[in-house]
Amino acid sequence: SSGINAEYGDEEKVEACVGWTFIPLFLSNGNLVPNKSQAVPLYGGGAFEPNVEIDDTWQSKNTFGRTKKPHISINISSISRFKHNVVSTLPSTILTSTLNIKTVSLFRRVIGEVLLKENESSQNGVKFNPTIALMLQMADQPVLMDLFKRFYTEKTSELRRADKGDPKYMRKHLEDVLKNHIWPVLVGSEPQLSH
Repeated sequence: SSGINAEYGDEEKVEACVGWTFIPLFLSNGNLVPNKSQAVPLYGGGAFEPNVEIDDTWQSKNTFGRTKKPHISINISSISRFKHNVVSTLPSTILTSTLNIKTVSLFRRVIGEVLLKENESSQNGVKFNPTIALMLQMADQPVLMDLFKRFYTEKTSELRRADKGDPKYMRKHLEDVLKNHIWPVLVGSEPQLSH
């Protein structure tokens, strides 16, 4: 959304939380809701405060002068077979956007490989691993997750088919993307953009 900066009087992008809503995923008979688009009402207050109206600031009027209740349009659809297979690699306790499940699954596999290798080779427990440290920092920051997906997809598309099928090479490829494009952002320098 956009708003006016009161101090400087210019328009700038701002984030605003208008309200919350409840999206039913099951019908009263226990069946899944059908795949379709629907408009659901927005409420004010919190999820444990039912029937709280949205602030008047966010309400508009129709052509007859009547107040229109704010709502949000959503589209419910089944996930693809590929996403279903990726989700099956994750524990049920992980909550994330479906846009991130492939990345989170990749992170989990790498972390598992590192921990297993360290556990087998070290008598003093797991050592600090910069790859894992970076991945954990990214997991809670949507902007970094989006940045990683962009660069990882871009750089992976440039690889040879044989390299893509080599787990050891892909692990090094992942580390290079993190080192060259995510770490600079975390320390405040510019990431290496492609030409």
